Amino acid sequence: GSGRGRRMATAFSMAPPPDMALETPAGSLAEMSEAEVAAAVSRIKAGFLRFFVSMMVRYQELLVVPSSTIKQPAAVDFFDERRWIARFGSESREWLPKVFRSPT
Repeated sequence: GSGRGRRMATAFSMAPPPDMALETPAGSLAEMSEAEVAAAVSRIKAGFLRFFVSMMVRYQELLVVPSSTIKQPAAVDFFDERRWIARFGSESREWLPKVFRSPT
């Protein structure tokens, strides 16, 4: 319902949802004032944050507890990447594994 949507929106006050009404910026950065550029950059950062947070929702369910005999585990070895990727549509499955192969 709308109550849940409102709660989700308030959980991300720094990253408003995409359907939130925002003022329309000028056509290009060259035509924007410094304030408009700053607002546009803020919206891009907010969208980036919202995207990645939404991708990692309930990540704890995908953590694999290592054996106590392992002394220095690599974090990537204890995250069920296949189950995480399976949460997304087939159109995303080509690029999602690249998230794990990228340098940290």
